[in-house]
Amino acid sequence: MLKKALVYAKNNLESIPSLKETLDKIYSKLAPVECAFDGVSDDVSFSQVDFVKSSKLYRHYDEAIKVAKMILRGLDYEILEDKKEREYKVHPFYIDMPRLYEMYVLSLLRKAYGDKIKFQVKGYRKTQVDYIKVSDDEKLIIDAKYKPRYSEGNQGILNDIQEISRYARDEKILKALGWDPKDESENGNYFPKCLIIYPDPNTRFKWEKGDDIAEKDEEKMIEMVGELPKEKILCEDNKKIPGFENFYKIAVPLPKK
Repeated sequence: MLKKALVYAKNNLESIPSLKETLDKIYSKLAPVECAFDGVSDDVSFSQVDFVKSSKLYRHYDEAIKVAKMILRGLDYEILEDKKEREYKVHPFYIDMPRLYEMYVLSLLRKAYGDKIKFQVKGYRKTQVDYIKVSDDEKLIIDAKYKPRYSEGNQGILNDIQEISRYARDEKILKALGWDPKDESENGNYFPKCLIIYPDPNTRFKWEKGDDIAEKDEEKMIEMVGELPKEKILCEDNKKIPGFENFYKIAVPLPKK
């Protein structure tokens, strides 16, 4: 993973205008680092990145692993974008994109549902869910994941499902959700519905009453107006994650010029 991040970062140095005058100096410092990685494979899939952790015996790698994950999350987004149409003023791995996306989704949820959305609800043992939706028509556990690869399928999603499943069983979070296990179980609802929100770089769409997601055809794309469907429930059957009860996902694209 470290080598993959190193190769990607080096290949993108020339796209950062502020570094042009110091590129030779940077490359000279990178040379011995590249030699150290000689013979090391960079064959790491994006679904594996979240599982990479440092060892207690190699704590000096902690910061390198943290930075490598930030860089590769930027690459995860970039491979799904058209590079020819983009110019960076700030390179993506300079920004905590998961956090930025989390706050962007919060703004859309609050705009659509107001105080029905609770943010960063704490559970037991220092757990914390991104959002919950508390309303009569829908009680939801919601988590934003900055993982554009989910637009291509569900590879690597199991780890997120396991994480969110714990939130849906946390008594403090359930209490904040207004979920009474006894009453709900009598109605056949044993656990609340869980929703993963992710960015889809291939789709821009209009969240308006009566509008469906635009086809992934560049000529038919509709500009996103930055709103979620106020008069619709978020979890619909066509967004269900196959093989998992009460788990759904929807794409909320990042705004584009």
